Amino acid sequence: MNLLEHYIKEVYSMEDITEEFKKKVGHPPCRPMVKVKMRVNCYGREEDTESTFFVDEWEEAQNKGYYMA
Repeated sequence: MNLLEHYIKEVYSMEDITEEFKKKVGHPPCRPMVKVKMRVNCYGREEDTESTFFVDEWEEAQNKGYYMA
C-alpha cells in the first residue's frame, strides 16, 4: 500500500479519546490520543473523514497542512 498526502482543508471537531481508549483496552495508550473530524483533499478528491492520531502526530500534521495515510 502506498502512502498518500491528505491535505487538511477544514477541521470540524477534535476530541480527546485517551480515557475512552483506556476503558476499551484496559490500559492507557503510550501517548495522548485525539479523534479528528475533518475535510481532506487527496489528489483532487475531497472527502469528510474521521481519523485518530496521537496528539504529537496531529500537531505535526496541522503544522505541515497534511498527513500521510
